Amino acid sequence: MKVMRSQIGPWTLSAFALVALLGSAVWAQPATFLVASDTFAYQSGPLGGRDGGTGWLGAWWAGSDGTAVDVVPNGFDFVGQKIKTDGMGAQGAFRAIHTTPWAGMTDAGKFGLDGTSMWISFRARRFRNSQDLYGGVSLWENGVGERVFLGCPYLLNRWGVEAYGSNGGISIVANGSVQSVGRIVVRIDFMAGDERLRLWFNNSETYPCTGAAVDRTISDFRFDMIRIKSGGGVNFGGYEFDDLKVELMDTQFLGTPLYFPSLTGGVQALTMDVGPAFAGLPYRIFGSASGSCPGITYSGQVIALNPDPYFQHTLLYPNQSPLANSEGILDAQGRASATVTVPPAYAILSVPLELWHAGVVLSASGQLLHTTHAASIIVTP
Repeated sequence: MKVMRSQIGPWTLSAFALVALLGSAVWAQPATFLVASDTFAYQSGPLGGRDGGTGWLGAWWAGSDGTAVDVVPNGFDFVGQKIKTDGMGAQGAFRAIHTTPWAGMTDAGKFGLDGTSMWISFRARRFRNSQDLYGGVSLWENGVGERVFLGCPYLLNRWGVEAYGSNGGISIVANGSVQSVGRIVVRIDFMAGDERLRLWFNNSETYPCTGAAVDRTISDFRFDMIRIKSGGGVNFGGYEFDDLKVELMDTQFLGTPLYFPSLTGGVQALTMDVGPAFAGLPYRIFGSASGSCPGITYSGQVIALNPDPYFQHTLLYPNQSPLANSEGILDAQGRASATVTVPPAYAILSVPLELWHAGVVLSASGQLLHTTHAASIIVTP
């Protein structure tokens, strides 16, 4: 059978491959780097002084005598045990993260460098019969204090987020009861100015990308420590925690700024940095107005964009509005820059509009070699 071929710039995709692009779907998982984790695989007893897990700088500190948090049996993740806070303890447990290996992705030795993204996840519940009024995991900046609290805010009995600073406040998960074990996953996109924070509760995906229970901006911050704590109760009860992870997302594809008002529009700068291994090779940048997952698969790789008319437009018409420089050759460092222009809206939007973009690297003959994660732009009402 003769295969029709559609010209895509200087590279070609067969007609049947285009159908595959628009029709096949798997889950697009972002590339991440494990920074620090602990499954609390210790002997039962006080947590203070325990130094297991990976990626930490020193052992857990859990009060002056090490007993503010305890290791207890039957971990939630079926690996090792779990920890339980002392509801009457005012100190909680602290542990510093080893930031030196991430020098290129930190700001003066602290996480929060603009253009980076991080995942924080853990499992937790309020201990049965506990009357503790709050409990959670805090992102802590050494020498400054608590910057973001992830858990059950004071008196609310629901999982959520409490942020501090000029863009602070509390956001909770409507169905996030603290009485049963829940898995909390948080993604923070560090940007120039305020950060974007998304929280998922009991999502089946390791790295969710849609349906966040909380999606908000918070004040600019840095952190280099973790604190685990509960309190406010009148009896010994506390909260239980397990399967703590801190991860960095790769910075191969970034878009700044994130937000534009629909009334004025704006221009977002897209940067693609896939490394010298791909220097001198062709690249393409595509877009989607319907999300970045489950994504689409081609040649055994996942492009983190959902098929829709906007995707087809960016696929078939490179270097045309709204994308500029969406097709070209990577420089000697494997980098490229592009822009997406959002014109002023003819009418004010009633809800935010989010567009996603992602890059691919091709061989000289048009074979797909590499894909990046997606970056988004949000047009606000």
